[in-house]
Amino acid sequence: GVVTSAGFVMAVPDAPTTFGRELFSYPWLSAPVDVFVEHGAPKLVRRDLGMAPDDLKRTLMEQARLGIDTPSPSAPLVTV
Repeated sequence: GVVTSAGFVMAVPDAPTTFGRELFSYPWLSAPVDVFVEHGAPKLVRRDLGMAPDDLKRTLMEQARLGIDTPSPSAPLVTV
């Protein structure tokens, strides 16, 4: 059924979980489209955006450990 809260329709009744399952264990590929669009996609995007700085830091630290030069922020990414 549909759960309403203060006049808003919510995709799942038990947020922040999804029908009792965690973000990574819920079968998103077989989920109803409205549940994925309203509940799953935003959580997955936030997770990826939140992890990006950590991934960049880890990559830069590994490159420094291996002695690989990294381009400066002012260096052009493509040269002609």
